[in-house]
Amino acid sequence: MKSLNLNIRDFFFSNDCVFCSEKSEEKYRYLCHKCYKKLERKISLRNSGNYYYVFDYDKDIKRLIGFFKLQNRRYISQIFGDLTGKYLKEIIKFEKIDVVIPVPISIKRKRERGFNQVEDILKYLKIPYESVERVKNTKPMHQLLDEELRKENIKNSFESNLKVHGKRILLIDDIVTTGSTVRELTKILKTCGEPKKILVFSLAAAKTAVNNKVSF
Repeated sequence: MKSLNLNIRDFFFSNDCVFCSEKSEEKYRYLCHKCYKKLERKISLRNSGNYYYVFDYDKDIKRLIGFFKLQNRRYISQIFGDLTGKYLKEIIKFEKIDVVIPVPISIKRKRERGFNQVEDILKYLKIPYESVERVKNTKPMHQLLDEELRKENIKNSFESNLKVHGKRILLIDDIVTTGSTVRELTKILKTCGEPKKILVFSLAAAKTAVNNKVSF
């Protein structure tokens, strides 16, 4: 079945490197060896308070995440898993995390896309996680430049019955821009009990998040 799925995917999508269009390697798929190593050199685990991330949201990461989410290149979850998994597992161990929660995408986008990109990465890394329900279809956050519009857009988007009292929680997202989404999710989780600590890990951070020292 895996071979059949691979053949179907290859029929529809070129396997050339998404950055330089050179022939990609079977190990990386959609990336050539040179560009994979270039991404490896960009990795740097950074921490600001209760927020961790490993990539700046530059044009290369933006392009790769775009292919992953918007063009259904689900294999890219393995690329991100290989690149960031070591750091994510270190954080889970170091921070003594009890519960990992991927930020949910809207019902509409999950139906259109067929998957949650963060859940795919966690499944590949075999990291157990709990789910929070997203009950409101929102506009894509990248279309809203104003932070107040982002806050209003994401308001009342989540519901949860998780028992989190006294737990150390790690929220996982692909990109953090202003922090509006994880702040709203944090607010909902606190209605389920009083967590001991809530931290955030994202693949990438936009300059707005870094410059404004986003906190949750």
